[in-house]
Amino acid sequence: MAAPAVSRRAASPWRRPALLPVLALLFGALGLFAAAPAAAQTVIWATTLTVGEDGVYYGCETAATQVHCSSALTDDDFVHNGVTYRIKRLSHITSNNRFRMTVTPTPRSNLAGMVLHLGPTRLPVGSFGSAESYTWNGVNLQWSDNQQVAVSLVDP
Repeated sequence: MAAPAVSRRAASPWRRPALLPVLALLFGALGLFAAAPAAAQTVIWATTLTVGEDGVYYGCETAATQVHCSSALTDDDFVHNGVTYRIKRLSHITSNNRFRMTVTPTPRSNLAGMVLHLGPTRLPVGSFGSAESYTWNGVNLQWSDNQQVAVSLVDP
């Protein structure tokens, strides 16, 4: 009687105990490339602006013929680090594509690093220095009189 035939199939890699630690390291390393959750952002101030128009100026301003910020904004002040700030101007100047935000009291560097959201437009806030205003150049907003714009100041 003949001896039973011996199978020459290759052994399954899953049966090799030495391969399991290598696979575990490989899958663990691939996990490093998984998307990390987004960092939490803190909304410092959120309001709605009803845009006022005065020639080439769109927004609100306390000391001009534009609509007054206290009535154009649903909330014209906010508290940050124990200081209450009031918005005196949120104005897009269409003749030179500038946007200006005026805040009192002067925030100096207290708001630096934050981001001003004007609808879908994002403007990084730098240091105010000694002035109450911050100006961004090259901002081309397509605002119209009485348009509602969501505005917020976010600490990323």
